[in-house]
Amino acid sequence: MLVVGIAARQDVLDAIRAAIMQVGRGPPDLDQRGRVERPARIYALGERAEVGHLTYTAYETQWLPQIGEGPAARVPQHRFFEVRVSAANNGAAETIVPNATLVDDSGHTYDELSAGDGVPAWLGFVRRAQAGETLQGLILFDAPPQHYKLRVTDESADLSANIDIPLSFSSAPLSAPGTDLSK
Repeated sequence: MLVVGIAARQDVLDAIRAAIMQVGRGPPDLDQRGRVERPARIYALGERAEVGHLTYTAYETQWLPQIGEGPAARVPQHRFFEVRVSAANNGAAETIVPNATLVDDSGHTYDELSAGDGVPAWLGFVRRAQAGETLQGLILFDAPPQHYKLRVTDESADLSANIDIPLSFSSAPLSAPGTDLSK
């Protein structure tokens, strides 16, 4: 009886998919859990991106050929890319703030670097935020200079949003709000 019920459900799903394809929209994209995927909303630089219990804001960016000076300088494969962000936990419990990903216009991705040596106000790689807490600082990537979207996710990585990062070059150092880099 159970097998017949599952087979009947599959027939219904196949019929729905066939009807959608006849309309010309193509089959729906499904996530790993079989739910229809919703495209991630795109936010502008400086705009609040709400994703589940987390709210992200990317404020400004800077490209760097190296971090530090002399023989101890860190040299990237491409360029270092700093992004000044904040992440607010709007939930009722402590949560992990996931790492962000850069996505270029061709779909290539660049993961956040796990080491922030020499980066003032580095936000860190493993980030915990208490309920109601807002984390602020810099995140770091190694990527070629071009237009990107910063993909941010909720604490379970079920929901995501993209923050549009236009290509720009700035020579002023970035800092988290309220951070004095002259020390």
